[in-house]
Amino acid sequence: MVSEAFVTNTVTILFLSVIVGTFALPKKIRYVIHGLFLFALGLIPILYTLNVLSFTFGEAGIIKYVVAVVVVFTARSLIMEGVHEEGPMRWVSIISGIIIIILVTVPTLHKLGALTFTIPEYPQIIDQVIYIIASILLFIGIFLSKSD
Repeated sequence: MVSEAFVTNTVTILFLSVIVGTFALPKKIRYVIHGLFLFALGLIPILYTLNVLSFTFGEAGIIKYVVAVVVVFTARSLIMEGVHEEGPMRWVSIISGIIIIILVTVPTLHKLGALTFTIPEYPQIIDQVIYIIASILLFIGIFLSKSD
């Protein structure tokens, strides 16, 4: 029988490989895939905590840093789509993207020794819910955007 750690790490590596490969795709397709990534990054750990799924994302060091980089680029996509949106959703998208970038980069840079301060500990469910909401905003932004 295959160990749970093997399945978790394999799923995570495959998932991240696909996401990194999307940077060569056209913008709209890339944003859809990145939105799905954020949605999964929020939903899978919640379902794992509720014992609905038997796997979650791997906890290996390099995986955490790759996830952080991809989340930052996805948050950047959210900000860029927010800039091109019209109406009140514009600011919600931009602010959500900025919050995600801060929540991901500050702790990561602190762990790497690049920052002497960090954000106080808070429950991971907050990150997961923010990722789900941000993915929905990214999907909305894709369809409301004035640019191609």
